[in-house]
Amino acid sequence: MLIHTGENGWVEWYNNVLTQEAAAAYLDENTVWLDISLPAIPPHKDGFVPRLRLTEEKTLTYDYEPEPEPVYSDLQILMQGLADLELLILEGGAS
Repeated sequence: MLIHTGENGWVEWYNNVLTQEAAAAYLDENTVWLDISLPAIPPHKDGFVPRLRLTEEKTLTYDYEPEPEPVYSDLQILMQGLADLELLILEGGAS
């Protein structure tokens, strides 16, 4: 399996389809070939997500990290603002 890691050994991507010979063209200091398979994905915990990490012993493990904050597009922000404004108008009209 071809594995590319980033900061602190977090796996950024992997490829388990390429052969070792084909993967040789992609090897560098952050990309390695290992004859291992993926571990089972653990369940989510409240507020945390499992993330694959390559250990110093060259094994794959899942560690939990805080769930990232959602990133909203400009359109989503605009639509939420319009919905809030419409609700405010409707509440004002009902009183």
